[in-house]
Amino acid sequence: MCGIIGSINIEKYKIVTGLNKLHHRGPDAQNIYTCEQVVLGHVRLSIRDLNEGANQPFRINNEIIVFNGEIYNYQLLKTRLEKKGIKFKTSSDTEVLLQWLINQGIEGISDVEGMFAFAWYSEDTNRLILCRDQLGIKPLYTYHSKTDLLFCSEIKAMFEVKPDIKEIDESQITEFLLNGFLYEPDTGFKNIFKVKPGSYEIYDSHSNLIERVEYWNINSVKSLPSDINKLEELIDQTIAEHLVADVPVGLFFSGGIDSSIILTKINRTIKPITIKSSDIQYKNSGMSNDYSYAKQIADLVNIQLDEVRLDLVTLSNDDFLSLINEVATGNEEMMSDFTFQSSKTLSLYAQSKGYKVMLSGMGADELFAGYPRYKLVRYESFFRLSKPFVFLLQKNKWFSKKIERFNSFFKERDFGLKYTSLIGVFSKNEVQNLTDKLKSQDGIFRYEQKIQKKLCEVKNQTNLKKAMYLDLTGFLSHNFLVADKSSMLASLELRVPLATKKLFEFAWNLKDQQLLSIRRNKKPLRNILLKKISRSIVDRKKAGFNAPLDDFINRLDSDKILDILLKNGLFKFINQSAVESVIFEHFSHKRNNTYKIYQLLYLSYWLKNFSN
Repeated sequence: MCGIIGSINIEKYKIVTGLNKLHHRGPDAQNIYTCEQVVLGHVRLSIRDLNEGANQPFRINNEIIVFNGEIYNYQLLKTRLEKKGIKFKTSSDTEVLLQWLINQGIEGISDVEGMFAFAWYSEDTNRLILCRDQLGIKPLYTYHSKTDLLFCSEIKAMFEVKPDIKEIDESQITEFLLNGFLYEPDTGFKNIFKVKPGSYEIYDSHSNLIERVEYWNINSVKSLPSDINKLEELIDQTIAEHLVADVPVGLFFSGGIDSSIILTKINRTIKPITIKSSDIQYKNSGMSNDYSYAKQIADLVNIQLDEVRLDLVTLSNDDFLSLINEVATGNEEMMSDFTFQSSKTLSLYAQSKGYKVMLSGMGADELFAGYPRYKLVRYESFFRLSKPFVFLLQKNKWFSKKIERFNSFFKERDFGLKYTSLIGVFSKNEVQNLTDKLKSQDGIFRYEQKIQKKLCEVKNQTNLKKAMYLDLTGFLSHNFLVADKSSMLASLELRVPLATKKLFEFAWNLKDQQLLSIRRNKKPLRNILLKKISRSIVDRKKAGFNAPLDDFINRLDSDKILDILLKNGLFKFINQSAVESVIFEHFSHKRNNTYKIYQLLYLSYWLKNFSN
């Protein structure tokens, strides 16, 4: 894993300053390439072929590449190239990737399996190509003006190069409040976007955009029935590919279905690391703590579990607020996911134990319909019948935060907004009240148009598949980003063997009833795990990776929260009276608004940090 930065028509010394901001992504080597108007920079975290010859920017004749990620089928590609008489000087996947591109052209990227973001420059054609993997696992940001181009793995380095481009796009606040994140390719900043997953962009040496091509999208997935009996074989293959490294590899283990499948497949020399948290805070939040199950599963497969303590109980109010501020600066985008802290804690611990690569079960929920909300989408008619009885669950601490989402789902007619109501914590009406300063009707309309455009690509699919498709560039994308930013702070590469192009295409071609039933989510993976683990453990309530925040929010009184929001400048953008209503409802025990208040606190810190 590495960090890349580059530009057209921007001075080399400025790119060097930006490259220094990426040191945590690649502490093992740092180099830069320049040719006329083009500059390419790279920081390396050495994973495969640890020798200097594999450092980047990597050059073959007049072709140069800077590459962040891993190519999992590089041995297959290398064999095909060797049959053509091509010889290799290193054992790195970087050299294989560049040789493949030179031999096949950029169109050959369709045959590449992996997680990647790269910039390929040809001195012969004077063209620069930016490319990103099919699922968007690795980030790649661009800023493009009439005179120059700047691209990078992280936004903070871009601001170091061009401070004047730090400009918040107020029109995206509405979407953020609806979801807690932004759909690709938006970031929350004007003129800063991500290269879309499964696409590449071609620029000439004067920074003119020549062409933008989607080499992979949902419509390029062949509609062929998937043989469910071959899934385990495919998973075995992808896990084996993800274990290839010249440095120690470990596993982030939650005790859930996904990481448990990986645990049962890996060699016992691959050590699992899990978080041990306070049961009290989980209980107060109405959430389950997976630690005891993780311990049981590790014992069943006779693998010793390594534990890192995440003790949030002793945090002061100021400590908790500092963590929110760190999430805002760490995620960089308008994205409020607090799991950044859990992921960072695990990553720092793994790095302290000598690991450079960790595996994670991330992505399987989106690919194989693992979230409870997917049941609601597929069995809407059934759940509609239970709607009059929902009030009976209001005292349930876990469900009390979700009742509004449940009710909002049935109020909306448009599928895009129906599904949005299951993702976000604020209802559409609440967002309109909060953002009337931003002409909220315009913001809602723009968001509806954005989602409708995405849904047009899957208009003939079932509602379940529509929801899963929205998650591909929404919920899943934001999960990948949080994982990338938090793990790279510890100079750690995170690999996701259950989230690959092949597995996505396999799952996409499964029928709805093969993916879930009214009683069970993620049936294909569940059935694989049941061969090794008992039903009572596998079928327990899904816990998720979210930290319990109720105690922290409740410990902050309403005056303190309002004071923070005021000092951070939130009310320049958000209606203060609407915010006060949200806070009053919570502290008067009319509603559990824990996550609404957290999201507003996050937004205030994000605005404070990134406003010029």
